[in-house]
Amino acid sequence: MKRMVRIGEGYKKFDSGYEHPYFVWINIEDNNYPIGLEEGSGHSNSGGNFKLSDMLNEIWKEHLVFCSCEKLIQIAMKEKKEKKSLSAKEIYKIWMENK
Repeated sequence: MKRMVRIGEGYKKFDSGYEHPYFVWINIEDNNYPIGLEEGSGHSNSGGNFKLSDMLNEIWKEHLVFCSCEKLIQIAMKEKKEKKSLSAKEIYKIWMENK
């Protein structure tokens, strides 16, 4: 069983009053794709698992901002700069230390 830890949650508000949910997770047992991004609820829910380095792609910035998880971008930049692949547990530990 995979252990998913939700590290962020946020909502995009629309003029109609609807609030579209966004979530960010860390799967601390998946070193290949440890970051989980999810949006929507019920039947309109979608999401996927990603590498930490994928968080450097501009397409995910809005999602991370809504969930107050921009720090994942900094962690991914550190990983890239140091040319060292962080394990899922290391990512989670860094996240918790800098919370």
